[in-house]
Amino acid sequence: MLPEEKARGKIDKQLRNAGWDIISRDEYVPGIASAVKEALMLGNTESDYLLFIDDKAIAVVEAKREENPLGEDVQQQAEYYAAHPQAWYGLWFPDQIPLVYLANGNKLYFKNLLKPDSEYVELSQMHSPKKMLQLIGRVSEFGALPRLDPRGLRACQYRAVVAFEKSLKAGKKKSLAILATGSGKTYLACQVSYRLLNYTPAKRVLFLVDRNNLARQTESEYSTYNRTEGHQEMSSLYDIRRLRQDKDIKADIVISTIQKLFAVLTGRPIPADSDDDAEDEKNTAEEEKDDDTVVQLGDDLKLPPDYFQLIIVDECHRSIYGKWRKVLDYFSGACVLGLTATPTPEAYTFFNNNIVEQYTYEDSVVDGVNVPSRVYRIKTEITEHGGKILAHTPVSELSHRTGKVDFFLTNSRVEYTSQTLDRSVVNPDQIRTVLEAYRDSIYSELYPDREENWEYIPKTLIFAKNDNHATQIVEVARQVFAEVFKDGVVPEHFVQKITYTSEDSNG
Repeated sequence: MLPEEKARGKIDKQLRNAGWDIISRDEYVPGIASAVKEALMLGNTESDYLLFIDDKAIAVVEAKREENPLGEDVQQQAEYYAAHPQAWYGLWFPDQIPLVYLANGNKLYFKNLLKPDSEYVELSQMHSPKKMLQLIGRVSEFGALPRLDPRGLRACQYRAVVAFEKSLKAGKKKSLAILATGSGKTYLACQVSYRLLNYTPAKRVLFLVDRNNLARQTESEYSTYNRTEGHQEMSSLYDIRRLRQDKDIKADIVISTIQKLFAVLTGRPIPADSDDDAEDEKNTAEEEKDDDTVVQLGDDLKLPPDYFQLIIVDECHRSIYGKWRKVLDYFSGACVLGLTATPTPEAYTFFNNNIVEQYTYEDSVVDGVNVPSRVYRIKTEITEHGGKILAHTPVSELSHRTGKVDFFLTNSRVEYTSQTLDRSVVNPDQIRTVLEAYRDSIYSELYPDREENWEYIPKTLIFAKNDNHATQIVEVARQVFAEVFKDGVVPEHFVQKITYTSEDSNG
């Protein structure tokens, strides 16, 4: 490798680490922070690198071999380039490129030509696009966004961020990212949020969750995200809060359901002692009703339309359409990024079919992110057709609001449908039937090649309709699996409930 090539390799790395895309003049793409190698200057004299933000030249970098001391002759050469720009590109200042850098791979010097009496200053690292804009006293909506380093990101996450930012620069305010479950949608949201908060004029982000019990998990992931400039956790840089009381809306990153956002927007109180699970169950029940009612915002709204600059809608195939759409539409000043694994026609329409990434379940299986699915369906008469409670049958009634349980005998026969099963009606015998069928199939049909060992059955996730349903499943599962364990007792952590109200909902 020639000395010049060796030096260039080090200088390239310095530029990339500072967030610059290094390209040749033939590869130049408008709208990105780029360092163009050997950019053509006036009179067929070439600078080694010409740096662009918003398609305007902001800096000249003169590169020499390592043994070059970067003396006065190099300084004069670089400053000559800065004073003689060409007409084919834009400028931040008339007839001048404001910043000059001298580099040999080991040493790096900088001078701001906007200050007549300034001297060259040695730097430990190249300035970022954000820093250069600060040095020249200019702002840019998206120009300070640095090159995204793909290391540590899944390819689908990298593509999504790059395409989303390109979409923003093109003036598109709505974007849809379709990502398979398990591919890191929330991590992607953290990446997008940090970059907009740190490198653009954006001041506040809203993350809309589909359910309250997802908000705490989202808050945790945002708080510990540390893919930042100084590798600091995001919680040390920004105020991150779940919307649980009115003052939480002032945070830098607000995590909320659309129902609570509606309450704050319209001046309604958020109960201080609200039960998130009970609220989720209520919201689910309302969504399942055949009700075309659309919420009305009224005239006395407590937040301006530009209060949020970025809104990220998780599970965007639900909640934001129909009844609640006016809430989201009100914040017209925000860019909106939708995240989903299962887009609906309504989602495609809402986001104007602007798909910034499409990473399917099949893609995720090929990449080893997910495992191939296999359906083992357990049907019962009740799950298919519903059931009945005979007259004079003892039943218990649980109040989700107070937790009080009342016991009584039914006066007459009560029929229920498969849709109400495990929601308004919980039948322990039905749960037992399903769990027994599953237990008996584990080593006979599902995994016949495995050695039978009930201590280590494959990890099994059972999705419950609500917290009460989850409690019932845990109780019945312990009884069902106790039959295969010595002394009829399951191990302590064999069956666990993981919901908002359990002791370890992050388990």
